[in-house]
Amino acid sequence: QIETEPVDVPSIVRGVIELLRPEADSRGQPLELELGENLPIIEADGKRLKQALVNLASNALKFGPEERSVVIRAFTEGEFVVFEIQDYGSGIHQQDLPHLFAPYFRC
Repeated sequence: QIETEPVDVPSIVRGVIELLRPEADSRGQPLELELGENLPIIEADGKRLKQALVNLASNALKFGPEERSVVIRAFTEGEFVVFEIQDYGSGIHQQDLPHLFAPYFRC
């Protein structure tokens, strides 16, 4: 069940950085934060949003090359807030794309 509340975007993203900093440091991977200007308070399920960002960024750290940065971004695009995780991993192979959302499938 989704429980929405007012969510401060910079606080959520900074919380993700704080949580994952030890993992990034242990792998020698810089963990960078890029926040756009004037990020609004959004109506969202803050707990689930943070968990989704943690999962994506954690995977980027696990599967990306050591000593290459992982960047977490939040910015506005029109009336939307956009979240991005950038890494330098090999990505998903073309033949695995059809299975991307299949339960228990791992590339």
